[in-house]
Amino acid sequence: MTGMVFSTTATAASQSALIDLNTATLDELNALPGVGAVKAQAIIDARPYSSMDDFASKGIVSKSALDKFKDLVTVFRRLQESQED
Repeated sequence: MTGMVFSTTATAASQSALIDLNTATLDELNALPGVGAVKAQAIIDARPYSSMDDFASKGIVSKSALDKFKDLVTVFRRLQESQED
């Protein structure tokens, strides 16, 4: 049972550590697998993103690159801020 609790805790911790594509720095984006400095800047330039589908539809990175980092990122913050305005 303890292993299951640990797994749940680890999953929650990893979710809170996701990199937000709408607010991440150039260095944070550059550190993602399959993303270099040029793509990182392109991600910043094409903000905001309303969802991962929105990000993918903009074609900034290839599907194979996105597959490498999709579990490490989110697009939560900017969408939430714009809904509050």
